[in-house]
Amino acid sequence: MPTTSASWHRIFPVPSAFTPAKPAPPLSRAEWITLPTCLHLISNPLKRQVYAVEFRKMLRYERGAVRRFQHVIAVSEHDRSLMEAWVEGSRITVVPTGVDLEQYRPDFSHPLVSPLVVFVGAMDWEPNVDAMEYFCEEIWPSVLVQAPAAKLRIVGRNPGDRVRKLASDSVEITGRVSSVVEHLRDAATVVVPLRIGGGTRLKIYEAMAAGKAVVSTSVGAEGLDVRHGRDIILADDPRPFADAVLTLLRDQNLRQKYEHAAAARAAQYDWSVIGENFGHVLELTCGQIHAAAQNAHASMQAG
Repeated sequence: MPTTSASWHRIFPVPSAFTPAKPAPPLSRAEWITLPTCLHLISNPLKRQVYAVEFRKMLRYERGAVRRFQHVIAVSEHDRSLMEAWVEGSRITVVPTGVDLEQYRPDFSHPLVSPLVVFVGAMDWEPNVDAMEYFCEEIWPSVLVQAPAAKLRIVGRNPGDRVRKLASDSVEITGRVSSVVEHLRDAATVVVPLRIGGGTRLKIYEAMAAGKAVVSTSVGAEGLDVRHGRDIILADDPRPFADAVLTLLRDQNLRQKYEHAAAARAAQYDWSVIGENFGHVLELTCGQIHAAAQNAHASMQAG
């Protein structure tokens, strides 16, 4: 198999004569994808206008970038369906994101700091900040009414003023931690109440791999191979979300059912397996490009 750098070089766009080409900018799944449906969540009118302009610019850029590549690797079927509007589906392969099962492994004997709810995420990222403001203002009060002993732990680097002001007797802000694993193991349930943002959430697979019951919005679980009611609970409104959290805090048997199902689901996505699939796509694409180059060269000599 070609080396990684060579593989990436040969997947960059190549002119029809197959002369060397300058690599295109790296292609990434940006956060513009849900902006059209989420702009109403931005209260500042100037910021809302700026985001709308950025959405249009990013749309043009990504559409052009995808078309310049001979093959595109998408991280989810959702992303593939979006890009199929720009290029033929045969030029897109889905290689899902994965999880490090060596680092994130279940420990069902670990004593819970119950009833503890945990959120994990970089707290200098707007979708995470919005998620915690939404959760603390619209969901957490309903949880506390019926479970006054419940605690919320927000784990993540660089919490700003908007996050720090959420701290209270029932809400702990940790800031940067050396490892999130121990915090996950302490949790009775993990929440992912995201309302904006695109891509896939590695934090969900990590929590599931650690054997944790997860409650998420549909946006939070977008692009992941999860099944509502079996290995995760999805709720897009405050009341159902609060009810789901309360149910998992109270019902140990149900929580354990989700914990074991979550761990089994995440076990299918170990990075070692994902890496092999990724390498196979690179090898196949490089072979196709090499064959096309040889055919083109033969045609030119024959002409």
